[in-house]
Amino acid sequence: MNNQEIPIDLRPTDNQDEAEFANKFYKEGWVFDQYQEDRINLFRAALFPLNLPDGYVVMFGTHNCKVFQSWCDHWGEDRCLGFELYNDENHPRIVVMDVRNLGKWCSTPVALCWNDIGSWERTPEARRRSYDWVKKNVVVGGYYMERSDNIAGWHLSSNMEKNGFEKCHDVLGGAYVIYKKL
Repeated sequence: MNNQEIPIDLRPTDNQDEAEFANKFYKEGWVFDQYQEDRINLFRAALFPLNLPDGYVVMFGTHNCKVFQSWCDHWGEDRCLGFELYNDENHPRIVVMDVRNLGKWCSTPVALCWNDIGSWERTPEARRRSYDWVKKNVVVGGYYMERSDNIAGWHLSSNMEKNGFEKCHDVLGGAYVIYKKL
């Protein structure tokens, strides 16, 4: 779904909280089935073959857990952690929280992370908080998959390099980038 297809009442207002907007958008406005299938296939091709170091496999933005469950099936539930505003599926490995509240108490070694919290355009504060947390918690040899500079709308790759990551792979024609922590 591109921005032009989003009904006007599902666009964030100037005074609307990001969490409130995200809940409404992802539960009421987004057709998710094809996206889920595409992401599961993407992960099978691009992430599942990676040789991961010790640490957790983290997904920010698990929605209804179908994509997240594919990770649990591949890497094992004990290794996977998901973060989401709500856990409607009652998945045992989902941490229910607003990622804007991530802090040092939530520090954990991360072998792989995919940040699918909102978007840099629609939920920039949540996206930034989760991004900053990931940079601090990915272990050496670990991976992080994020939007490309063009989609993020800023020089994210330069920031990743400054924080000890190298670009490994462009994914989906450059829509995503997989970074490795050096």
